[in-house]
Amino acid sequence: MKKDKIIELVTNHILESNYDSAIQIIELQIKNDSIYYNRVKIFNEYLMDAVCFYFNITETQLIEMNSTRFFVDARRIYSKLLREKGYTYTKIGNFLNGRDHTTIINYCKNFNNLIKYDKDFKR
Repeated sequence: MKKDKIIELVTNHILESNYDSAIQIIELQIKNDSIYYNRVKIFNEYLMDAVCFYFNITETQLIEMNSTRFFVDARRIYSKLLREKGYTYTKIGNFLNGRDHTTIINYCKNFNNLIKYDKDFKR
């Protein structure tokens, strides 16, 4: 399946807050992908592309040091999905331009609270 189709599928699952399915789609594609060179790198690329597509931002905007809520929300979703996949806070921080692990802990913690209480974040 083409990468664009995978990104679209993953984005649809993110829209529906079905994060486990989004992760499973990426994992299935990695298994079926003939490249299969570095699972961590491929998973990270697919997920980053999906989050960027969902928020209509570039990878640079996702990882840059910008504290605008819109970009922070994108990083929260990205961080939470990687964390649920088992990545360490430090590794996720490295993917996000060397952010400290405590920032990633904060993203993941706030993600859960925002899902419960913030109507704008649920969109």
